[in-house]
Amino acid sequence: PAPSSNPPWSATRRVLAHRRGPHPSASRLFPDFLLQDMAEMVNMGFWTVLPFSAVQHLPHLAIAPAGVVPQRERRPRPIMDYSYNQVNQDGAPFAPYPAMQFGQALQRIIQRILYANPAFGPVLLAKLDLADGYYRIPLSPHAAQQLAVVLPPDRTQHHLIGIPLSLPMGWAQSPPYFCSFTETC
Repeated sequence: PAPSSNPPWSATRRVLAHRRGPHPSASRLFPDFLLQDMAEMVNMGFWTVLPFSAVQHLPHLAIAPAGVVPQRERRPRPIMDYSYNQVNQDGAPFAPYPAMQFGQALQRIIQRILYANPAFGPVLLAKLDLADGYYRIPLSPHAAQQLAVVLPPDRTQHHLIGIPLSLPMGWAQSPPYFCSFTETC
């Protein structure tokens, strides 16, 4: 879920966010890269991309600008700026923040091994390494609408909106949900 502390956006606010468009890094510097990267994400089932005209009336639609960060000696990195249009700030803090226990993993593992009941046999350990980890955790349809992003127009000049189907990078509540998910695994 992605509950918001504010009411849904008005139609006017959606249109203004759409007209503002993506970050200049996405619209001027790397439009082809971002559209290609988004096409790959769509093919993997992590995002869906639709024309603004098809989604502008969704009741919980909020639109953030997409951007691209150039990286030295690596491919550019797409970013979703959920702070620009207050999406991060408006989010109600219901994510499982206690799941984010950085820096204490070794101590917790050793403690669990030490206190394990020998009647259940030897202790077995597992390590998870998820490729595209955030994208393995699905969003509710309501949350997906609130985390939409505006993309550069495609070659047909359609004004595109990307809607995540799973946790996106850039949303302030993605890390605690991801940590909770991996802790559960």
